[in-house]
Amino acid sequence: MEKVLSGTTADVEKKQAAGAVEDRSRDNDKESVNLPDAGVIENLISMLSSRSVEIQEQAARDLWSLADHDEIRALISDAGAIQPLVCLLESAKSSVAVQQAAARALASLSTAANQFKISDAGAFGPFITLLSSKAVGVQEQAAGLSRTWL
Repeated sequence: MEKVLSGTTADVEKKQAAGAVEDRSRDNDKESVNLPDAGVIENLISMLSSRSVEIQEQAARDLWSLADHDEIRALISDAGAIQPLVCLLESAKSSVAVQQAAARALASLSTAANQFKISDAGAFGPFITLLSSKAVGVQEQAAGLSRTWL
């Protein structure tokens, strides 16, 4: 699976492989703890800058799913996921689904240890903007992260 996520295959295959990461992290806690050893987190982070909004969305969803595991949350943050996720929030090219997935991932990463990283990455401004989004799901995710900062 790492080869598929490393950028050597077509976008459709990348999206399918990324979706498999999300499924595995939800279904098997033991296996998901081993995923970072395979370089999956770094590959998912690189997929956040894909030209395909479907791949961006799936990568953000996978990071959100993986961030549910305490053991992996710090690894995701340390690997540099926060800044690209914030960029997806503020990009005019991001779809509503991408913004919502990025907001969810950031909310999952928002622990006491990561709040300063998220703030330093400039997330506060985009989250305030997303609170007035026409998409209710995006508003809810932005509000959820805002609550973690209070």
